[in-house]
Amino acid sequence: ISSCSHLNGGCVGLHSAPTTIESNIVTENGSKGTDDVNELATQLLSTCAEYGQIGSKLTEDERATIDTIASSLSPYTDPAPAQIDLQGTHELIYSASPGGSSGAIGPFVGKVTQSFLDDVRFINRVELFGGI
Repeated sequence: ISSCSHLNGGCVGLHSAPTTIESNIVTENGSKGTDDVNELATQLLSTCAEYGQIGSKLTEDERATIDTIASSLSPYTDPAPAQIDLQGTHELIYSASPGGSSGAIGPFVGKVTQSFLDDVRFINRVELFGGI
């Protein structure tokens, strides 16, 4: 699994094998983030992987844990994330939304991706049952 989220003009890369999740924050100038920031990002990604992508199905304590870790990373995020050009395909790691955009469709949970075609067009996709 590979995903990218923008933090302070950089990118959090999620690389997940069956037993490993790690974050590598890289700023626009190519320098790596500090070990503390990478540790927090890795903790956030690991916690989301453990709890699941659909925040509305988690307990209040689980949501609070994710919110606390995410808030710890906020000083390192881009101050204007809506201005960042997005490209490629991104996988959903966590959503607080109770609707279909979180991958929840009735009792089913699907894999959610968002593919950016250009500056204006994108595709939101929910894949159920491995894409069958």
